[in-house]
Amino acid sequence: YLRTGRYDLAERDYLTAIRLNESSAVSYYNLALVYIKTGETDKAVESFKKAASLGLPQAEQYLKQMGE
Repeated sequence: YLRTGRYDLAERDYLTAIRLNESSAVSYYNLALVYIKTGETDKAVESFKKAASLGLPQAEQYLKQMGE
């Protein structure tokens, strides 16, 4: 859904994935991308930080680009 611009459905699916597996760094990262696309920067930063804390280097890179 993220690729097709269906951000509401993408958000729903990533939140479900996180509920099923709270240690899924990729789900938090993808959720952050949804929030970037929808202009919800604070939520994006929070999700990127969670993904980074779970060991996803791409999330750390995105945070640096955002000035976090």
